[in-house]
Amino acid sequence: MKKFICGLFLVAFLTGCSANTDDDTTEVYDPDKDKTVGEILEERAEEYKEKQGITLNAEDVQFDMVNNLDTKFLITGTAKLDDYYNYGFTNEKDYFSTYVSPDDNSDGWYVFFERDSYSELYEMLKDQGSTSVYISAVIPKNVYKQGQGNMAVAASSDF
Repeated sequence: MKKFICGLFLVAFLTGCSANTDDDTTEVYDPDKDKTVGEILEERAEEYKEKQGITLNAEDVQFDMVNNLDTKFLITGTAKLDDYYNYGFTNEKDYFSTYVSPDDNSDGWYVFFERDSYSELYEMLKDQGSTSVYISAVIPKNVYKQGQGNMAVAASSDF
């Protein structure tokens, strides 16, 4: 009888030891796992466009500025403070200047932000040097000058 109880105990012990009850082995699904950085950035840009009700990208506007004045468009990339003010964008008192280098290596943009509304971004750029941005931008008809190049005002931004 002792052998039977000891055998039963041994089987129960070995069964308990082999059971995997470790919750740390649970695999969590990561939808971005197999995507490239470019694909992830593009998806986030599309989400931002949808949230802001934007249909145009910076490149769309760059090649057809005159027909897209006062129309919001998306600029994404890395922003750094700049000291460029020119054409109709000369109000240094109320706006600070940034240069945005797009993630897709297309042409960059000078984007002007209202100092009062974007003081947090201004301080961040002063402290860190640069940051990633998603900008709903617009080229106001009243400040546009023929031949001005890629310059716009931020209507809203995530950074």
